Amino acid sequence: MVSESVRSYLAQHVTAEKAEDVRSFLSELPEPEGDVFEVLEEAEDAAARRMQPDLPPFSYLVIRLSGDSVADGGVNHDVANDLLGPIGAEIQAAADRRSAESEMTLVRITRGSLVLHYKPKNPLASSAPGQVEVEVSPVDQAVRDTFDLHNMLERGELPAVIASRFGENKKLLKTARKLTEALDKHDLNMSGKWRSPTGGRVQSNLTERGRTYAKGLFKQIDKPKERIVTGRITGLDLDGIVTVQQVRDRKRKVHLEDPGDITRGFILGEEVSLRVEVVEATDQVGLHGREHLKYIEHVHQDALDFPADEAE
Repeated sequence: MVSESVRSYLAQHVTAEKAEDVRSFLSELPEPEGDVFEVLEEAEDAAARRMQPDLPPFSYLVIRLSGDSVADGGVNHDVANDLLGPIGAEIQAAADRRSAESEMTLVRITRGSLVLHYKPKNPLASSAPGQVEVEVSPVDQAVRDTFDLHNMLERGELPAVIASRFGENKKLLKTARKLTEALDKHDLNMSGKWRSPTGGRVQSNLTERGRTYAKGLFKQIDKPKERIVTGRITGLDLDGIVTVQQVRDRKRKVHLEDPGDITRGFILGEEVSLRVEVVEATDQVGLHGREHLKYIEHVHQDALDFPADEAE
């Protein structure tokens, strides 16, 4: 068996007169299934367990990136910056809480496209005090949830189904959005294999199909609505921005269509009620973007037909 990285190296560098001999030689050999290092680790684990069956669990995560920008098994600075952070951040976001127990350690990068090898920092941990004593894998469910989300994107699951499953974990959805944006930016596909400490195995895929679906799913659409903002004016910006200090120390930035209006009708320290148009972008799974407040008019408190929005 000849590894994918060796086959790729030969394809790129063999001389023209040797090309046919190399193709003939390789055609007689079986294609490798999976990553060579993964196969070796499995073999080493099996051999060790024959000698001592009660060894601690052997667990690993393999992430494979494929595409022109990693075709030679290398990774440039931009790809590393854009992808290595979100890959680990997704798993931590999927965990109940960020802790050392849910962290993954990058232990190896190998060729064959680009293959990232991770191992749990703590494969097993004891159950919480007061519960039945049992060892659990803090990262196992986090990886499974992350892979479930990737596979749902890949098969184009309905937005309502994804929101129902993951809507309460905004951090996971945001890191998934960041990851799919990075994959799309560099035109990369990603697949994953996870062997849990309990021996279970799961896989995931994010190809161009999943990336395209994620782009539409996470696209934010402006949804304007009117609101009354009440508070004290604490700032007047010549760019046409009025700062209103509300209860509980919340400040709202209200934008004027004509910056010149900042000198007409707005006085520092004055208590005001302003009718504004709030433009807030929202995607199909409930992630919100920054809100933008546009000034409409002053409103007298006794003329309000609904409560002033002091809480926001």
